[in-house]
Amino acid sequence: MFLIDPRNLSVHEVDPEQLTVTEGACVLSPSRATASFKCIFIHGRFPDCSVTHESLVFLKLRNGHGWVWASSVSVVNDGKFPVDAPTLGDGFYFVWPVAVAINAFFEIKEKRRQQMGITSTLDERVMDHPPCLGYVPSRQGVPGRLALPTVRKLTVDQLTVAQRLFVASLVPHATPFAMRNHADKWCDRLGKRDKMQFEAWRATSGMPVAPPAPDNKPCAAEPIAQCDKRETSSCPLLELPDELLERIVGVHLSECLWNTDLLQVKVRMCAATSVQFGRATRSAACRILDRVVSVAQSLLTDHPREPLEVQSVAHAACLTLRHALMLVRNDWSLYIRLRRRSLIRGCSMDNAQRHHLLFC
Repeated sequence: MFLIDPRNLSVHEVDPEQLTVTEGACVLSPSRATASFKCIFIHGRFPDCSVTHESLVFLKLRNGHGWVWASSVSVVNDGKFPVDAPTLGDGFYFVWPVAVAINAFFEIKEKRRQQMGITSTLDERVMDHPPCLGYVPSRQGVPGRLALPTVRKLTVDQLTVAQRLFVASLVPHATPFAMRNHADKWCDRLGKRDKMQFEAWRATSGMPVAPPAPDNKPCAAEPIAQCDKRETSSCPLLELPDELLERIVGVHLSECLWNTDLLQVKVRMCAATSVQFGRATRSAACRILDRVVSVAQSLLTDHPREPLEVQSVAHAACLTLRHALMLVRNDWSLYIRLRRRSLIRGCSMDNAQRHHLLFC
């Protein structure tokens, strides 16, 4: 029975005597508020895998401070990961955000009041284990300011291959609140509507209307057009060593790895500059693939890398772990196809971090 620290994906063994598991109780059945848990914490990490088992778990905090709600979730493997285990995630617990647990608790309590005493065994369990209001994730070594009932911290060598693949597929996050979905654009829409209303107010009040501000957001069509012009123009050849030129190309590619179309244009442009640039570009591209393949497949060997490192390298290449394990060395076209199928976007990582993870 293990608990995953969401900040660094470290695995901690939990004292089984401090657990209360509601077997057969679905996480989503007690409350509508918990629907975001499955959507954000599970489907966001395993977009193509279905959840086969969910259980509501109550972890007792030390020193009698109360209970923390968590979930035990198993994900169907279905041949998507190179391991014989039919499910992934057995024995791992995910701690709920405090706000979600409190909301679910009061919804169940209100349902009990409306049903006039007609309750289920799950409702009774929930009423006996109210969530602790003072639980805050820790910035120290043990997860939780009020220490959770952890026994020891496990190393990556002590985990099975299926457990390594499950942990390395998660995304670390330091906030105890629910994270925004990547496709959520409500903030941009709110800003545009506010700007439109402000300009309408300026027009009705007699104030001069401000000219539209130029859009500085990078557009995929503009760099492509510029790169096509550069490809047809003459470029003086650089007399540099191949190793130094490869490093220059690597830095250049790191700046456009966040966009698949732009990356293809940059690779084509660099390869068409000269014979030397072509060698450097192919070498830099192969270096990206070698780095991702070696780090991802280390989880299947006796010398695995840390799950956080594996996840960071795969994320720097804009791949999920499942797609990174499908990658083949020296097959750039396969890498591009897997990027388009992957839901990971590298916008949250700056160019220096991406270059350090893939080239250093």
